[in-house]
Amino acid sequence: MGLLPPHIVPVTQKLNRGLQPSREELGRYFQTIAPGMDFLELLPFTLQLGGRPMDVAVRRPMFAPLFRKKRRSRREIFKCGRQVGKTSNAAGSMMMNLVWRKNFRILYVAPLAIYTNRLHHIHFSNMIRSCGLPWPIQDQDCVNNVNEKTFRTGSHFHGVSCFNSAGNALGIAIDWIVLDEVQDLNLDFVPQIRETLRTSDFRWESYFGTARGIENTIQLLYDESSGGEWRMRCGCKAFGRDIIPDLEHDAIGMIQRHGVACPDCSRLIDVERGEWIHRHPDRAQDEYGEDERGNPVIVKAGFAGFHIPATIVRDVCTPYDRYLETIYDKLHGVSRYSEAKFLQEVLGISSDQGGRPITPEEIQKASVLDITEDGEGFNAEHYSLLAGGQDWGGSEITSFTVGTIVGWHPTGVFHCLGAARPTGIPDNERHIPMAAFYQRVGKGRMVGIGADAGFVGSVQNRNLARISGIRTANIAYGTKRDFFHAMPGNNFVVDRTTLIYLAYTLIREGKLLFPKGRWFETFTKDLTATYIEDVEAPNGITIRRYCRRKNLPDDFLHSLGYALFIASIAQGIDLPAMLGLGANGSLSSQAISLQQLGEEGSQTLDFFGFTDS
Repeated sequence: MGLLPPHIVPVTQKLNRGLQPSREELGRYFQTIAPGMDFLELLPFTLQLGGRPMDVAVRRPMFAPLFRKKRRSRREIFKCGRQVGKTSNAAGSMMMNLVWRKNFRILYVAPLAIYTNRLHHIHFSNMIRSCGLPWPIQDQDCVNNVNEKTFRTGSHFHGVSCFNSAGNALGIAIDWIVLDEVQDLNLDFVPQIRETLRTSDFRWESYFGTARGIENTIQLLYDESSGGEWRMRCGCKAFGRDIIPDLEHDAIGMIQRHGVACPDCSRLIDVERGEWIHRHPDRAQDEYGEDERGNPVIVKAGFAGFHIPATIVRDVCTPYDRYLETIYDKLHGVSRYSEAKFLQEVLGISSDQGGRPITPEEIQKASVLDITEDGEGFNAEHYSLLAGGQDWGGSEITSFTVGTIVGWHPTGVFHCLGAARPTGIPDNERHIPMAAFYQRVGKGRMVGIGADAGFVGSVQNRNLARISGIRTANIAYGTKRDFFHAMPGNNFVVDRTTLIYLAYTLIREGKLLFPKGRWFETFTKDLTATYIEDVEAPNGITIRRYCRRKNLPDDFLHSLGYALFIASIAQGIDLPAMLGLGANGSLSSQAISLQQLGEEGSQTLDFFGFTDS
């Protein structure tokens, strides 16, 4: 920084000797030095963590990219093991930008409200109280609660939970979105949340989470990134040996009885002496060009990825007894983790843990009905009722508009009597071929259609009811204590996990049959696009989730579920009780409380479910 002004020299001398300058000295110091300093340098003077200055450059240098005043990439993702400091460092980075930038807006998104509570009580509150700046960062006019904070700089923090939908994150303009515990967020919500950045000059995105299955949200995002790994060095070979904590470079071999060591020579490694290298270096930073006026513009957006296992964090690896308990014993001890859990929670490496809810053989066994693509081969009079299910699609690459008809047979079995998937039709006209399908195949016996309330459903469901002449209900997915809640105006909220589970269970138990033939395999193939993922909630209870495999459509599954739902309530069948979940039972009832979800309750109505709009 060159020669320092005379009034700065005493401050630097005190700092070098570990002494605390006065507030007046610090004030003059910051006014002179701060504009040319990076946030990484300002951090120890600004924030404390655990009663001591937060010095990431010394204690956790792998998180240094979070504290750059000017970032190399607008998008970044940190795929971590457990207890490596991801949330505390994310909180510190957010706080630095809130107190050192003017009018900066941050949106923190987590799957459950409890994470926002923890961020406030454990991290932000302590950082605000112990802030080392020689001026107040908040005053009596500032807001400081769980979901909203304002600062004297004019900067603003919003915290929301988005387990059921992205709705809580929409409607505000943001400079930086921080998505925490992203492994538990629905990947489909991310594009919607990103819309909050539309008007910002920054447009920063940061994703944090613990590794999960190879097709989990965090891994799918990480696969798009630069794939950064923390490279350390050992001098045991002629030209040295790269120590990289991934499976390709023997991350398991690094975990030895005496500590984290070189897999070849067993010499202990200084985990803080490393550097980031990237599998895809061209993605690690934004690429700039110039507009017609010569102003710099981003011509190619980067997406920097950082993999942080527990084995490169000194506070986890030391002292030795902590290393034994948190790392070594979980691999070799009597209470060792399963392979998948160890890879994910300790090494931050995704592994294939997702199970298949159904096999192709089970689908084939259920495909026995002699029904043609034209809807011939069954007598509608043989069914006590027919019901439809409508899912509205978009891209027609991985998302399609699909309609399905289900009938209740007196033998106590549901029959899927047909499905339709019109393509090449404008979004606002897709209700027309769907209405024709329900009229033609339904043969005037349909009691109603259950239609997706999301996407274009608010408009298209009314159009479908008007053109088809069939009463149409709006079905919204949620996470509910009960299987479903009915509300006025043909509206239902249905527990997503339970409905999908019921559909698969009906097939496996022979209580739901499909048409046979190659024509219907186009639809039943959608049933294999889903995999099961078990997520542990903060209360220790395991939540079962059904996730869609990347680039595979699952629209028939949802339209089938909607049709089964309408058929069951019209017939007076309690599907959860029928399959052993109890009256109006839900798989989510014991997993998450409404308070943890930050979800509003809905009115429960004791009737068939359809009301006049």
